[in-house]
Amino acid sequence: MAMLWVSAVFLSLLALAFLLWPLLVGRREQGEVTEEAEAQRQQLDTNIALYEEHLAELEANRERGSLSEEQFVQLKREMERSLLEDEHNLMKTEKSMSVRFGPWSLVVVSLAVIVGSFGLYQYLGASQDVVLKQLQQEKMQLDHDDMAAGRSPDPERTRALIRKIEQRLERRPNNTQYWFFLARNALEIGDFDRAISAYREAMARDPRSARITAELAQAMFLRNNEMTAEIAALAQQAISQEPSNTTALGLAGINAFEQQDFRSAVDYWERALSFLDPRSQSAQTLRRSVAHAREQLGEEAPEPGAGPGLAIQVRLGDQVDVSDDKWVFVYTREWQGSPMPLAITRVRVGDLPTEIILDNTMAMSTTASMTAGQELEVVARLSQQGDASPRPGDWQVTYGPVELSSQSPQVELIIDQQIP
Repeated sequence: MAMLWVSAVFLSLLALAFLLWPLLVGRREQGEVTEEAEAQRQQLDTNIALYEEHLAELEANRERGSLSEEQFVQLKREMERSLLEDEHNLMKTEKSMSVRFGPWSLVVVSLAVIVGSFGLYQYLGASQDVVLKQLQQEKMQLDHDDMAAGRSPDPERTRALIRKIEQRLERRPNNTQYWFFLARNALEIGDFDRAISAYREAMARDPRSARITAELAQAMFLRNNEMTAEIAALAQQAISQEPSNTTALGLAGINAFEQQDFRSAVDYWERALSFLDPRSQSAQTLRRSVAHAREQLGEEAPEPGAGPGLAIQVRLGDQVDVSDDKWVFVYTREWQGSPMPLAITRVRVGDLPTEIILDNTMAMSTTASMTAGQELEVVARLSQQGDASPRPGDWQVTYGPVELSSQSPQVELIIDQQIP
């Protein structure tokens, strides 16, 4: 925020420089014009004195008879014409002085620029956006501190942020991001009606966003506590827009399970698992759901043990320049077999270089795991979008085949190949 105001002051001063420079030059020119007017005024006074002297001489000559009346009138008119021209020139110069800027003009213009710029920025600028971003960051930090101390986050912080977002939306009702922001925070405190309304507003402005579509379906499911045809349709729409959307895949799996299509439920949930951190709560919940669906199919689904593992050293190539908050997905899959990961984990770019042990505790499903003697391919992919699906612009490295044994072979991966 401080940098924002420093930049604003600098730009205001720059604008003032462009405005005041002509005024300062004008003041210098005004001084020159003032000197010229003073000289003209002195000359006029002299000419008036000379006129009076010459007029007296002409009158004396007329009295003596050396000038006729006609000659006297003609000479008098010529002297008056000359005197009028001098007076006209002086008036013209003084008028030029009157329309030039005086010293107070600099003060008035400076204040107008500063006050006008500030007012215009408050009305059209992004200062309120910066304030909202700061409030969100402060809220996230306080919520994190509460959870770290074993306390539930104070919902009043979220309500205060919601009020600020709604105030901003009064000014910018077509801002899709703010509608999505509002929906997320309303969902956080269980205000499902407000969340659904905000998601619909966001979706009306960005109907191609799979994230908005999937989260609208999720909010409706949480409010109704049951699957409906509309929710199922929204989930399928989101999947068609983004096949790796885990929220939509999870909802599609629930819908398939309720329709007793257990095979499709397993397929949806295992696809969702392939994009989740295997250590996350969501992944654990989905594994239990997959196991339950397989039980309905009469299939055994034992929880895999750790089993043999791979020790993997991961680092970035020198040419890779990305922010520390990007995710790197590291996983194994069958060598020249199915592209579905067998075991997967993820780390932040800021934590690299690091060593990772991949074993069956990080398995994607209960039926596919790493076994001794198996040939594997190891993949490390730096995701620009934050999910495990490969996309243009991502960086990756693959290595294989690696034969898995009880001695946990070590593999070094240097991420240096960009997906075109």
